[in-house]
Amino acid sequence: MNKKKWLNAGMWTLHLLLASGFVTLFCFARIEYKKEVCKRVVADIHRENDNMFLDENDLMNVLYEIEPTGFIGVKRGDINLLKIEKDLVKYKYVASADVFINNQSELIVSLKERYPLLRIINKKGVSYYVDHHGKKMPFSAKFTSRVIVANGYITGDYPNNDTLKSTVLQDLYKLTKQIHALPELKTAVQQIYVNKAKEYELVTLFGSHTVLLGDLSDLDDKLNGLIAFYKASKDKVDLSKYKAVNLKYKHQIVCKKF
Repeated sequence: MNKKKWLNAGMWTLHLLLASGFVTLFCFARIEYKKEVCKRVVADIHRENDNMFLDENDLMNVLYEIEPTGFIGVKRGDINLLKIEKDLVKYKYVASADVFINNQSELIVSLKERYPLLRIINKKGVSYYVDHHGKKMPFSAKFTSRVIVANGYITGDYPNNDTLKSTVLQDLYKLTKQIHALPELKTAVQQIYVNKAKEYELVTLFGSHTVLLGDLSDLDDKLNGLIAFYKASKDKVDLSKYKAVNLKYKHQIVCKKF
């Protein structure tokens, strides 16, 4: 074998040994990495507005239900991150979860909290929320969200099903979303009442009157007409003198005094 071939063979052997050594070290490091234990759990809860249905203690209680140790002292290799995420999103106030372990052996639990769009108080007095995705969520004795309240002739309890099956509940969700899309009404509408005829009435901050909306036909026109009425009435009309503002007639607003 000439000198050049000998050098090539030597370099090839050296590269092979180096690669084998690297793989061995990597595998060893990986094994040791998996043996490291979780030292701490860090909660990272993202909320909309000032809602606070879920706090760190609630989160830890859920983790203790999943794993009695709360994952402290559990080896990395024994922690199923995907399963933790799936278990967390089953919790009533969690919208989504992202769980990982950082280089400090801390279990980072990042949650996005569900937030309600509407509070329902049904005919039986049962109270629950409808979230921004149009799903029922339970009322909390710990925290009450400042959202529009809908009451009256409403059926459908929580937690029989989280889907809005009845037309009335679907209408209430649609109506509330439409109200939230209008800055002039978003903070002004306090209550939606469903009457016996399954028509909708609004209570606002602009006076003691009731806004008779009727059904949801021509909803955009009705709500924009109401905004125009309030703007035109500002500093010109004493709204406290009115008992009702009727929007049920197309392109008309009929006001009734006390």
